Amino acid sequence: MATESLEDRVKRLERRYRFVLGSIGLAVLAGAMVWVVAGATSCTQAGKVIRVRELILEDEKGMPRAMLTVTEAGPGLVLFNKNSETHLVLFVVAAGPGLVLFDENGMSCATLAMAKDGPRLRLSDEKGKVIWSAP
Repeated sequence: MATESLEDRVKRLERRYRFVLGSIGLAVLAGAMVWVVAGATSCTQAGKVIRVRELILEDEKGMPRAMLTVTEAGPGLVLFNKNSETHLVLFVVAAGPGLVLFDENGMSCATLAMAKDGPRLRLSDEKGKVIWSAP
């Protein structure tokens, strides 16, 4: 029986994470469209304020290009390329803020996050192999 290397497992988990993130994004997009069609936005007359839990910006072709969302974990901003592939995720969770950059193949290539014991930085190559990290 062959055992899975740590690097292969991390790659597999990152692929799953991207799939889950994309699935959530599509589900949220569908929900947002239903919500808008149903007229569920609330505006205050005096301040012209729109209150939503999520905002998706689309390009002229209807493709999602940016998503601003608030989940139980915290607020987040996701930026997509012209093919609606994730290229940047900016988030704030209980441990602190974080930033993840993705390459043209959807691999996370740079991650900067605040952990309880301090900041973390990880750089990966095009195959997802960590080439530098601190601490």
